[in-house]
Amino acid sequence: MNKKSMKVMVALMLAVAIFGISGCSGTETAKPEANQAGTTGMEDGLSEISTELGTLYFPSEWIDDVVTQEENGDSSCSVTFSAEIGGAWYELFTVSIGENEENSVGTLTDADGNARAVSIEAYDLGDLSALSAEEQDQLYAMQEALNVVAENLK
Repeated sequence: MNKKSMKVMVALMLAVAIFGISGCSGTETAKPEANQAGTTGMEDGLSEISTELGTLYFPSEWIDDVVTQEENGDSSCSVTFSAEIGGAWYELFTVSIGENEENSVGTLTDADGNARAVSIEAYDLGDLSALSAEEQDQLYAMQEALNVVAENLK
């Protein structure tokens, strides 16, 4: 792993740790207009999420609890991961493919062999005090799955 990639991974892990410890303030989101994540289960505990620009991998244990919304550009796309907990919808993170090479956490290769830079933005989950400790932990764990997505870019 090169020095730049290592810095990005450390920054991502630090951001997730800060969100998990501080319980940052913000607002919950409205229910996303998307389908349940379209996936295929795999033996290694990961599920595939197919996009027009390649396949993302997300932990199977949370796949039934998230909804993905894909927005496509000319040669880019973004996939936003959201979850419903306690009757409210929360945006967890967005994976951007082919949009922001400067803050790339890796590359994703499509079926034609075209590699594109991938960046991931984690969102402030807001005030979670209305949720039980177990629900808060589940929400943070699903958000931390962005690390699994980043580690499994192919």
